[in-house]
Amino acid sequence: MSGVDAAGRQQQTQVFPNTPQGHRRLVAWLQAQPGVVRVGIEGAGGYGRAAAIHLVQAGLVVVEVTPSLTVRERRRLRQRGKADPTDALAIARVTAREQDLPAIRGQDLAEDLRLLVDYREQLLGERTRIANRVHADLVALRPGYQQRLPELRSQRAAGLVRRLLAGQVGVRAELVRRRLDQLDRLDAEIRQLKRRIAKLVEATGSSLVQVHGVGPLVAARILGEVVTCAALLTGTSSPRPTARLRSRPPRVASSGID
Repeated sequence: MSGVDAAGRQQQTQVFPNTPQGHRRLVAWLQAQPGVVRVGIEGAGGYGRAAAIHLVQAGLVVVEVTPSLTVRERRRLRQRGKADPTDALAIARVTAREQDLPAIRGQDLAEDLRLLVDYREQLLGERTRIANRVHADLVALRPGYQQRLPELRSQRAAGLVRRLLAGQVGVRAELVRRRLDQLDRLDAEIRQLKRRIAKLVEATGSSLVQVHGVGPLVAARILGEVVTCAALLTGTSSPRPTARLRSRPPRVASSGID
């Protein structure tokens, strides 16, 4: 953590671990510094996410500093190599100078939608993989089954497979039945996710679902991707004094304040 004044001169410096305990110590330290109301974080969507949320919940204004801005400022410092103290000072100066950096919000529905949609697509991919394995096993167990079961996308189709295998013994038949159970669990979770996503889309107040052909899932993808990108591109202005934090993987997070 490195602090600068309005002219970019370093004022304070401190090191905190990127852990829950370190985040609490960081908040206490920031609150003890006079005039610190803005914190800049590089990597606020990844390694620095937990620290950023903790600071936001403590009432501090937190902004995202892109790596490109950090690199550019580090060059101005004319110090060779990459080191936490240098990066912290660079981030502090960027945060103090750039007033249109995007703000980090404690509860971001757009991010939640993006995460849920991505997770649902992962489940769909897993479902497809398991269904393809069932089809491959059925070729060996019941040749010609395709005439009765061209696809395996519904509970009705899964029920048909079970009837086709009625009385069938052996490891392959056993594994098909286990995979059908997996499909049942995946289908239930996918349906639950769809309902949750629809509720979140409704909570955003977006009118996208009123567009012909745009359902909750499509709207969620648009909101999750486009809104997040727009926030990064446009940012949020704040003319207030600054503090900045650089966060790294669970070791030590370095940053700066003003």
